Amino acid sequence: MSLHNWAWLGQYGSDVGTRLEELAAAHGWDVNAIAAVIKIESGGVASARNPTSGATGLIQFMPATAKQLGTTVDALRGMSALDQLDFVERYLEQALGGSIPNDPGDYYVAVFMPAYIGRAGSDVIAQKGEKVYDQNAGLDFNKNGELSVGDVRAIFHRTYDSAAARGTWVPGSAQVPQGMSHLSPGQGLVWTAGVLLVVGWIFARTLRNR
Repeated sequence: MSLHNWAWLGQYGSDVGTRLEELAAAHGWDVNAIAAVIKIESGGVASARNPTSGATGLIQFMPATAKQLGTTVDALRGMSALDQLDFVERYLEQALGGSIPNDPGDYYVAVFMPAYIGRAGSDVIAQKGEKVYDQNAGLDFNKNGELSVGDVRAIFHRTYDSAAARGTWVPGSAQVPQGMSHLSPGQGLVWTAGVLLVVGWIFARTLRNR
């Protein structure tokens, strides 16, 4: 399966996309499912950290999880995305236990709550008022006060299913993350100054013609 042109890849060199393809191929995993999980959990920002839970990194490793993988969240936060992918691979090896999910949504279940991999969509993970629900209320897809396996998969598929429209990732291509501009900071300042000069000129002409 080819890696889609995920916007978050644009902030890194082609080595990150290549490594992602390699690790997925080595295990028979769905590379776009892993890319989707990274998009949902961190937006692809390797240094991302949740101030409430302390979860850190591409797939938001919890402190206890990082320790089980032989590292710490502080160490992960200081790593490049490329280096973190080694721990993403190690985590998925443990969580999936050698199996390949039938539903791509279970790659996200594997990260969010691995005990529910393969469970029925109606199975409830947490309810409103419980810590797991309250910290992840945004995942309640149908907003019924219950966080189910189906909710987690639905949130995943909303991201996963829309990715194919972006085409196929090409190593070394000039991809730009969503919300970012092709302009460098210096170019942006020049462009802004130019706009202000034009606006000032138009305003001056308006005053003279009154």
